[in-house]
Amino acid sequence: MGGTVVASLAVANNIDPTTPATIVVGAPRGRVVTDRLDTKRWGESPYTLPRSPKERWRRELSGGLDHAPVIDSRGGIIATLVSPEVVRVTAAGKVDWRATLGTSAAAVPPVITSDGSVAVLCRDGTLWRVTPKGRVRKHVNLNASSKTATTTPIAFDDGSVLVATEHQLIRVAADGSIRARTHMTERPDGG
Repeated sequence: MGGTVVASLAVANNIDPTTPATIVVGAPRGRVVTDRLDTKRWGESPYTLPRSPKERWRRELSGGLDHAPVIDSRGGIIATLVSPEVVRVTAAGKVDWRATLGTSAAAVPPVITSDGSVAVLCRDGTLWRVTPKGRVRKHVNLNASSKTATTTPIAFDDGSVLVATEHQLIRVAADGSIRARTHMTERPDGG
């Protein structure tokens, strides 16, 4: 008698049933989820671009931009400012929301996560998450200086984000807990 035996070893974290949580998994939701368009970072758009683009609207954002913006699934533009703020402008050009991220500006461009939140790595070594509605959900101190960070975080299907600081790779779960950390002898650079 032949057959296949399938075994699984699952390890569960401590769960507090008094604090319900919803975890969304799947590909990051957005048209341009990172500064290189998608999580593969190929820099190629899957969308057909117009032959003769026309300016539909113009919006000046006080504070200025240092990093490339991202575009969410509703066509909204999400940008981190020179000040410690992130702003969402609708596809129609109206400011939808503006959120303050502590006291330090973004070190690298933002990234959209699988639940539609925006993850922002700031220069003081904190990683912030802002909901699609503009509410600052949580932040985590990575205990690593990111002042020299040059790479945008990578969003994974499970809602976690991989952050590269000067000499560390840190995977942060959707709930803000540090899932993994490793030291690197060389500095990461570029996308």
